[in-house]
Amino acid sequence: LLFFCCFFVFVALKMTQTLYDILGVDKEAKQDEIKQAYTKLILINHPDKNEHQDPTKFQKIQMAWEVLRDNEQRNIYDAELKAKNMLRSYVQETVKLSELNHDVEEDCYWKSCRCGGRYIFWSDELQQGFDVTQCDSCSFSI
Repeated sequence: LLFFCCFFVFVALKMTQTLYDILGVDKEAKQDEIKQAYTKLILINHPDKNEHQDPTKFQKIQMAWEVLRDNEQRNIYDAELKAKNMLRSYVQETVKLSELNHDVEEDCYWKSCRCGGRYIFWSDELQQGFDVTQCDSCSFSI
């Protein structure tokens, strides 16, 4: 269960924006640095304090804190981040959302791979910025 929680938090963010980026801390930051950054950002971006602030920014800050404050979740997130960065270096093709098929019932977008398998992006992952997926039958990625 913990793995899936961290995985969904991971895919909720664009590959170019990590949880560390959201909090404005280095990947090697200590817990007290992370907590200090979180506290500062949450006060500035809280909807009750700043009604003109984008509520998704507050949610991203909360999400980053939920993972990075827990050492076990942070370790899992770091491993996923490393794996996704490696996967990203093997992308075979870049596609636009308009080039993907939309399956309303499954709530996903997909594209056929040349091997006969499919690349699948779940809608919630796309909405949150996940931008790389691997074919369900081979090692190709888009």
